[in-house]
Amino acid sequence: MVTLALALAGPAVAQVMSISGKQPFDIRARQISFDRRRNLYEARGRVEVKTGQFVVQADYARVYMDTRTVHAEGNVVMLSAQYRLSGEKMFVNLRTRVAKAYKATLFLPEKHFYLYGRQIEKTSRDTFRVVGGSFTSCDGPRPVWKFTARKVNVTVDGYGWATHAAFYLGRLPLFYSPVLVFPAKTTRQSGFLMPSIGQSTVAGTIISTPFFINLSPSQDLTIFPTWMTTRGVMLGVEYRYELSRKSYGIAMVDYMFNDQVSAELHRAGDILAPYKNRYWLRYMGYQQVFPEVQLKMQIDWVSDVDFLREFANLPNGFPYTYDVFRRRFGLTLDPKYATARTSFVGFTRTWDRAQLTTYFRYYDNLSSTQHNMETAQILPTISFDFSRQAIGKSPFYFQLASQYTHYWRPRGSRGQVVQITPTINLPFNWRNILDFDFSFSPRIDLWWLSGLADPNLSSIDHREIYTWTGTVSSYVFRIFDLNWGSLKKIKHALKPSVTYTYRRVPNPQVAVPDLVSASTKANVITYSLTQTLTSKRMVWDTKVQKLKPQYDEFLKLTVSQSYDVDVASRDPAPGTNSRPFSAVTANLQLFPQGRYLQLEAGTAWNPYDSRFTSFNTEFTLSSGKGDSLSLDYRYTHGGARELTSRLIWTIFTGKLVFRWYNRHSFEYNKSFETTWELEYTPQCWGIRLVFAERPGDRTYMVVFSLQGFGEVGGYTGRLGRRTTER
Repeated sequence: MVTLALALAGPAVAQVMSISGKQPFDIRARQISFDRRRNLYEARGRVEVKTGQFVVQADYARVYMDTRTVHAEGNVVMLSAQYRLSGEKMFVNLRTRVAKAYKATLFLPEKHFYLYGRQIEKTSRDTFRVVGGSFTSCDGPRPVWKFTARKVNVTVDGYGWATHAAFYLGRLPLFYSPVLVFPAKTTRQSGFLMPSIGQSTVAGTIISTPFFINLSPSQDLTIFPTWMTTRGVMLGVEYRYELSRKSYGIAMVDYMFNDQVSAELHRAGDILAPYKNRYWLRYMGYQQVFPEVQLKMQIDWVSDVDFLREFANLPNGFPYTYDVFRRRFGLTLDPKYATARTSFVGFTRTWDRAQLTTYFRYYDNLSSTQHNMETAQILPTISFDFSRQAIGKSPFYFQLASQYTHYWRPRGSRGQVVQITPTINLPFNWRNILDFDFSFSPRIDLWWLSGLADPNLSSIDHREIYTWTGTVSSYVFRIFDLNWGSLKKIKHALKPSVTYTYRRVPNPQVAVPDLVSASTKANVITYSLTQTLTSKRMVWDTKVQKLKPQYDEFLKLTVSQSYDVDVASRDPAPGTNSRPFSAVTANLQLFPQGRYLQLEAGTAWNPYDSRFTSFNTEFTLSSGKGDSLSLDYRYTHGGARELTSRLIWTIFTGKLVFRWYNRHSFEYNKSFETTWELEYTPQCWGIRLVFAERPGDRTYMVVFSLQGFGEVGGYTGRLGRRTTER
């Protein structure tokens, strides 16, 4: 059955023809005529032939009813959800949906991929053949880069195979390949990622060619082979998995089979020892064992103390690993320069008012060749904590902290230590003016040890430590009405507090084994003043579709000092003065609304010597658009003075980004590490230039990226139910 209708189509009247049958389709055009002798329809002017979601558009078309084929000319476009095929002339079979287009363009929107050809043939539902053409992911008639090829066979959501392919940067040919395979998938795909090229005064020329393997929807693997002309070959592997929302992990390993310059570096004093085989294994993972029990695991195992510093600038070096673990797990490894690396496995079981935690911890001490012989390993520690709660209907509260630890090491003392600390609290308030909190905490230490070096120490013993604490505090505040846009009020609160602590330790002069926590007697008064600023804003809640108040504590300043009663009551040593007062400490936290400014600072002032004994501050200024400046300054009197600086500057939004990192020691008046990075990422390609300098080595790295061909550390993949970025 054929139905003819008239409809308005812009300024002119359009004809619509509906043809029914096993495969019905519609013809829409400004003019439609039927040739009975040849059994075909001719359509002119804004022609559209549509069957389901399959559409062919053209200026002119003939539809042959016997073969269900369309011969279209003039601005021909064939549309589908996965592709867009256009050309000057096209032949389409409406039954099989195969097609042949001339002077054609094939666009894959999911990959933002263009294929141009003298002839493009759609050979099946998802496959195309391109003859005499090129392909790129750049927009516009003059792409920044492209591959030309004699023939290309491409499968949507699969791969493309090109013969006699040449790569052009603009109009400049750079290389030729008789066969080239490239990804055309809309999901994660296996294949080579873009290489990294660099030059180092120590490692020589550096070339890294990573290969990504999609193992399954919940697992993938990336292999990082890195060639260093002077040092040798480094092989890296990264494995990611996600079995469920609460069971996922990332494992990485790098291995250098033979470091060919380590002996020379050792003779020059740049590294601790002449290493040969070098490696770094790291892993983080969560595993949901039972609904209430989650297993956590971390491995940080490195061959030597110099590895993380020397190979930090490789594509999967320490900065990359640190950032991946921080974003994925909210946890970080030990700092790059730490000489002790921590590995652990443990689980936590929680109840409404209690928590059971078990951890096996292994500390890899890299500071000497006999690094782990005398390091006490915790295998395991088991802690059970009972949160504070009322004792019946009485005014008293009870809480419990307990811990069992088994220490092991090949050389030195080892054994078991138990600590049990119950606490009784009595809090009360006096006329809403003063808050009192009195507590009594008896601590019991028990130990069973062996291998004690001192014969005067008891291998099996116990001790009891009693601590009494009393705190009196108050809380006063004032609210200021502002009504500055969404900011309605600010509350300024003051909390003065005085705490008295008395701790009795039996026989404080008697030594205890080093595996038992040290504890000294105390008779101390601590007084402090805490100030806070809290804002109240009215923000729009999209869930309930109305304004709701939002409270943010954006400033907190605490100043405190202690007074030792025992020191003040006894006579000082001849020629010295009594110093019962501790240093005055101040801690500041500043997090204004919008988080554009963050400041955390802490300092200690010695009132007797009139000087600062320490000063630590972390300052971050961000624009909210990716720009940021952070300064981390550490000062200890008579010790280290270091400043770590980081700068990220987006020069052109989404295109040009500058990054700078510097770790400077004022004590030695030199920088231990400086990194300059410039990244340019226009629409379809990118380049990252890296210059890193540390004592004894300078490294230059160049990383290229082509949209649709991947980049080291730059692809997006879906694992399980989550999307993770590298």
